[in-house]
Amino acid sequence: MNAPSAWWHERELLARVITTTAPVFAEVGAWRFTLDGPLLADESGIALVRRALTAYRGNAARLRVVLRPGALVWRDYLSLHGDGSAERVALPLVAERTHGSSDEDLVIELPTWRTEIPYPRALTTPDEHVLPTALLMPLAHDWDLLFANHIVHAADLARRIRGSGGALVRGFCSRRRLPLPQRVALAYSDIDPSAEVHPTAVVEGSVIGPGCRVGAHAVVRFSHLGREVRLHDGAKVEWSVVGDRAWLMHDLVLYHCIVERECFLIHGPYQFSYFQAGSAAFATILMDYRPDGRAIRVLIDGELREYPGRFLGALLKPGAKTLGGSLVGPGRVIGENVWLGTPDGAIHLRDAPPGSPVGQALPPTTESRVPR
Repeated sequence: MNAPSAWWHERELLARVITTTAPVFAEVGAWRFTLDGPLLADESGIALVRRALTAYRGNAARLRVVLRPGALVWRDYLSLHGDGSAERVALPLVAERTHGSSDEDLVIELPTWRTEIPYPRALTTPDEHVLPTALLMPLAHDWDLLFANHIVHAADLARRIRGSGGALVRGFCSRRRLPLPQRVALAYSDIDPSAEVHPTAVVEGSVIGPGCRVGAHAVVRFSHLGREVRLHDGAKVEWSVVGDRAWLMHDLVLYHCIVERECFLIHGPYQFSYFQAGSAAFATILMDYRPDGRAIRVLIDGELREYPGRFLGALLKPGAKTLGGSLVGPGRVIGENVWLGTPDGAIHLRDAPPGSPVGQALPPTTESRVPR
């Protein structure tokens, strides 16, 4: 990560606030690295760059580090950048040395997990999901942090599972009718001794941090819970990262989401969405796909961009709250400290301006009451 700046220095990767100065790209032989902008990278991504540079045999004095992500990784994780393609995504990283005679690209290809997903035909056509297991990504907007969290989470799980002999044994002995790698992944768990997990809860392929409480019949699958997370009875969390002291209430469903510290979520389901620190959702519907098959449109820096991936939910900025009954379209952003209420024909609003239009954002001082 690059030096902190005003808009992202309090955001999180894998339930940890981004506070370091820059990725540790140590010198490789005669090569020296420089950063031209913010970059998200994990240990696996840094190792990829170093190996590619060590293997380079050309005569360049300056190498621009670029990704060749491929069509599916580009579609799902990088397509909201203003430039780039499935063949080339420029990273703000350059390697230089004192001798040589040209500028060239140093091309990096990311390792991935490939999974066939047999979606129900009533939802969409079956598809293949390709998930990178190393993080290298230019950082330009909040959506990058949503996608980066998914990638670094997968990379962390892959590293943990590879190093777990117990998971290998339990997966090999499992009677579940699944491929061996999937059985091994499901058999892995890392539960902090100070966490309280109800005997009826299911924890598979997941990390449970210190002081967490996981209630009865809750499910945590391929997910990461930070410190002192409260997962109440019946809640289900899959392929998600949940930050410190977040509360996920009874029977909630969370899928492919990033939840930062001290958030409060009730009911749902919430899918493919990003909840920044201190935000909350009260029985809200966050749409995550367009049934008409058209691309989801996302507003970034005043420009509407099309997201060609299948699913993308909402982004709640710090302190944002979506009140009960709210319906939020895919790719929408709820601004910092905004309270999003339902139309005034559905509930009585006290202290709201007279004649408030449908869909108006309400300030935090506004109260809402169900009519008697």
